[in-house]
This record gives sequence, C-alpha cells and structure tokens, in this order.
Amino acid sequence: MTQSTDTTLDDSTDESTLVVDPDHIIAVMKRNARDSQSSTSHLLSFKRPLEGRVNSSILTHQDGDQWPHPQTEPLVLGGENFLADDRPATTNYPESWMIIEDAMEVDGVDKREDMSDETFDMCRETHLEIWESAVRNHLKGEVDINEDNTDPNAESCVVAVEYC
Repeated sequence: MTQSTDTTLDDSTDESTLVVDPDHIIAVMKRNARDSQSSTSHLLSFKRPLEGRVNSSILTHQDGDQWPHPQTEPLVLGGENFLADDRPATTNYPESWMIIEDAMEVDGVDKREDMSDETFDMCRETHLEIWESAVRNHLKGEVDINEDNTDPNAESCVVAVEYC
C-alpha cells in the first residue's frame, strides 16, 4: 500500500480536525519498533473526505500493497507525525541495548548472561513508561498531512489535531 498523505479536492482541511487516541500513536510506534526488520508498517488511518471530526484507526500493511480503490484511499500518517518537532530523545522508542546496559548496571554485572531476567524486565518496563510519558507530553496540536509526501510540488497542509 502506498502511503497517501496528499490532499484531494474532496478534503476541506480548513474545517477538519483529526481525532486521535494517544494510545493509537503509542501502539503504532511500538508495533513499528517490533516489526522494524519486516516489510510490515503500522500507521494511523483517517477516512476521506476530511470533513469535520475524523477519527483515527490503526492500519497495518505490507510494503508494496496498493489501495484497491484510489478514490477511497485513506489519509495515513505515522505516529511520529504527531510528535513536536523539538521533542527530546526520550520520545524515541527504547533500544534493547539501552535496557540491557541499565539492567547490567542495576545488577552490578559486566556480562549480559549474568544479569537477572527480573532486573531486565523491570528496566524494560521503566524505559517503556518513560518513553510513553514523553510521547504523551510532546504531542502537537496540528499536523502537516503532506509532511512525508515525496512529491516535490506538494504544499504544506496543516490540520488541527484533537486528542481523546
């Protein structure tokens, strides 16, 4: 499925609001981190035309898939599109090596095989809590739906976002 972020004549973005559950943003970002080595992508999807309040849903697709009916193709955006441009590094999904280093330090060991599973699980949960909090605290109130558009002639198209 190709990512569609361009506006159409049917989109009246001046009067549109994207309604997004922050849990959807977190779920999409977690799934993309989990599936980073596969051809699967997870995105937030919005039905067209963009009129009034448009609710998000989660869309999963394989690279290269095409939308069967172009006139009903949804607007799709990644979770990162909703994060403030000046966000801190804590909004990046925690890397495994970071969790392992912290767990080894907590256990006071030099080798990964010497750290306890309980400590690793505790450190992973702590990293995820910090990450989720940072994501929730750095959501922006509007999003440029053409930000990821690869068309060099695409113009900026900013739409209000409401979090529920």
